[in-house]
Amino acid sequence: MTALTTRFDIRATNPVLATTLYSVTLMLDKTRFGKRLKHLMDLKISHLNGCLFCIEKHSGEGTEDGIPAETLTLMAGDDWQASPLLTDAEKEAIGWADGLTRGMDEAETDTRLARLRLHYPEQDIGTLIMITAMMNAWNRVGRAGYSHAQPDHSAA
Repeated sequence: MTALTTRFDIRATNPVLATTLYSVTLMLDKTRFGKRLKHLMDLKISHLNGCLFCIEKHSGEGTEDGIPAETLTLMAGDDWQASPLLTDAEKEAIGWADGLTRGMDEAETDTRLARLRLHYPEQDIGTLIMITAMMNAWNRVGRAGYSHAQPDHSAA
């Protein structure tokens, strides 16, 4: 586990905003997608954004909810795209979150959206967009709020 130091506590400085953000997250936890897909999307987004706090949180929660470590580890790179451990629908949802987080161009957005529509109705796509938006927001809160301590290699 990485040593994290709190440098800014959004809950203390802006409790109403933090609670509102958390409330939306709780709503998204109750969608038809279940915990597996949401954990995988949250973990992929957190890896892309480099939020160690969120990576550790979602890896731990995913493990607690029965997602195999091998599947969770896929989210750290791009191997998930060809993995037999994920369904085609999961791959498209994770790819959508990946593209939105990285900032797809118009052509890629259209291509990914067309592929996503093969697996999900419009309302579900809206939910996937909100899951992605909320995790990106939480990653910004996590990156601002926690310092990721680095080992001191100066003493030799």
